[in-house]
Amino acid sequence: KLPTPSWVFLLQFRREPKPGDLIEIFHIGYEHWAIYVGDGYVIHLVPPGDLGTRSTIVCSIPSSKAVVKQELLKDVVGNCFYRINNHLDHEYRPEPVNKIIRSAKEKIGERMEYSLLENNCEHFVTNLRYGWPHSKQVVGKSLGQPSTMTGLLRRAHRQGIFSRSTGLCNSSRICL
Repeated sequence: KLPTPSWVFLLQFRREPKPGDLIEIFHIGYEHWAIYVGDGYVIHLVPPGDLGTRSTIVCSIPSSKAVVKQELLKDVVGNCFYRINNHLDHEYRPEPVNKIIRSAKEKIGERMEYSLLENNCEHFVTNLRYGWPHSKQVVGKSLGQPSTMTGLLRRAHRQGIFSRSTGLCNSSRICL
């Protein structure tokens, strides 16, 4: 089998999402996730401390409350790249699109528990699409072990690094 040309990867970023698609937004060191609901809008779980859309996601309190928001995809993505990533479609049957959209819209404005390790934005959207929460950022793909990112976040939390004064947080438009 021939290797996939690099331009094929870039084309993934150009496809138009369809309602019910999972959107993976690339930031340095982590990904943020949303679900596309149509007309340019996504619904996503916004971590505590993130009053805008993207400014402090990495630095959020490891376990607290988050809010479900509907926002324009272009506003959530900002200067970052994104792709459609229905990564579990080969393993699980997605819920019907009308159910995904209805369930997502019913949650707008809802405050819910947020945990980087157990209930993050990826857990939120995979639960809507597949009926159960899953996060590849938290669980290592092959061994079922916490990812490197999870280990770093746990260590940073234990050491009290989660604060606005550490430089981890950045309220600018730069993707961190």
